[in-house]
Order: sequence, then structure tokens, then C-alpha cells
Amino acid sequence: SAFVATGSLTSIDVYKRYISPSASDSDSLKAGRIAMLFVAAIGLFFSFFKPDLFWLFLTISAVAVGGIVPTVTLILGGKLPAWSITLSVWSSLAIALPSAIYGNLAGNNDIHIQGTLLALLTSALISIVGINLSRAPSETPEGTLGE
Repeated sequence: SAFVATGSLTSIDVYKRYISPSASDSDSLKAGRIAMLFVAAIGLFFSFFKPDLFWLFLTISAVAVGGIVPTVTLILGGKLPAWSITLSVWSSLAIALPSAIYGNLAGNNDIHIQGTLLALLTSALISIVGINLSRAPSETPEGTLGE
């Protein structure tokens, strides 16, 4: 699923939208395949650590925690600006993933769990700021998701 999601996200949402809007389908497909190879390299890198199942579960939860608050907010009808969703996910990844890797390698699950909770809190705070700024009269509806 990570391969499919990465390939689709890269080829359609990033490459065709921002890098080369006039790209052919063949070029877009190549960009998606390169991104899929990148994900495979990351997976191979992690496999060298010979992780156990609990290690993998905690790392996956650290990666997924950034999308929980924006997703639930949008499902419940909240309006989030696109910048808020992006910043929420990337900032939580920047916090949770290093703490997950370090905590797992050091054998200290407390570091890992605290990093994941801090990432969840960061994601929630950024989403709250995004909601409050989207209610401001100067905000235009074009930059808001969930309408």
C-alpha cells in the first residue's frame, strides 16, 4: 500500500501539479516509479536493523500519528486550510520519526512513546491554529479543505 500511495501521490499530486504540469503520462509514471524505489530503499534500510513486530508497530504509529487530527477534523466537518494539514503532518513526522528510531535503537520505549505523543500534540495544535485562522474574515475559501 505504501508503494501505491507513494506512486500515486508523487506522479499525480506532486509531479504533474508542481514540477511539470505538461508532463506526459509516461513521464508521470516514471516519477511515480522513482518515488516507489525511494520507499523501497527506506524499507530495506529499516530491515537491516532486524526489527521485531513491536518495533515495527510503534514506528508505524509514529508515522501515522500526524494525520489523525486533521483527518478526524475533516470527517467531522471542520474546515482546515491546506497549509495547516501539510504543516501538521510534516511537523509530526519530524518529531515522531526520529524519536521512534532513536527510542527503538536505544531500547527505550519511553522515548518513542513520548515522541509520538508530542507529535500528536503538535499536530493538534497546528490544526487548532488552522481552524481559528480559517474563521478569520480575511481567509478565502479557495485555500480551505472540508467545505
